[in-house]
Amino acid sequence: MKKTLLIIVSITIVFLLAGINVAAQGISVQTHDISIIEENDKITVHENLEIKGTIGSTYKTLSFWIPTGNSNLKISVNSQEINMITPQNQNIYVCNLSGLNISADTLIKVDINYDLKTDTAEFQKTLTYNTSKITVEFNNKQIYTAMNLQKDTTFTIKLVEKETAGITEKPDYSTYYYIIGFLILIIIVLAYLQVKKPQKQTKAKKHIPQTASEELLTTRKALLLEILKEIEKKYRAKQISEDTYNKLKEYYKQEAVETMKQLEDMKSKIK
Repeated sequence: MKKTLLIIVSITIVFLLAGINVAAQGISVQTHDISIIEENDKITVHENLEIKGTIGSTYKTLSFWIPTGNSNLKISVNSQEINMITPQNQNIYVCNLSGLNISADTLIKVDINYDLKTDTAEFQKTLTYNTSKITVEFNNKQIYTAMNLQKDTTFTIKLVEKETAGITEKPDYSTYYYIIGFLILIIIVLAYLQVKKPQKQTKAKKHIPQTASEELLTTRKALLLEILKEIEKKYRAKQISEDTYNKLKEYYKQEAVETMKQLEDMKSKIK
């Protein structure tokens, strides 16, 4: 019983001294960048911190909060891997820096790497030091940033799909591609008709603009109907959103109806 009490008291004293040491060194985090990458069988997390103290001779210990359920945890200071002490709550890792002999007022770089389960839906973090700036990226897209956070601040971020990157939806440029493609086809048709137009037979010259217009409208009608079919295919294949599908379909349907009306009017005049 005495040995058990002695061990508990000893552990308590170690963490009390660690807390006193942190306060004495005036440790703060200048920048804290977190990169979260979603892979096939896991989620990898890389944390990069720039830390600086203000008072004391050398760094003794540093403490970091790591999410529950992590694996393959590695912590290094200035590219040198260090030992860790894991307390009972499984989140705080106290790192022993006494053997590195680093002056407490020196800016040091800390790298923390670990893996999370692939079904992790949220990323939680608790800060162990006052932090000037923190940023979080998910799949190389920034999803969180904050300034001047106090020690013990906790935040939770939902990890969403790559396409949405946590904040905004990627712009859909399908409409512009279809319009540009359609205009290019019209230009090609006009150029073809211009070259094909006979330069002789003066009597037929009066009918050339009308014939060319009818041929152009017929070609335009065929192109518009083909575009409508392509839009339908892409929507069924879930390559475009419902909103984009409705806008494109309405636009090109109106164009097709107008073209067919013009074509019918022209044919009736010829008769």
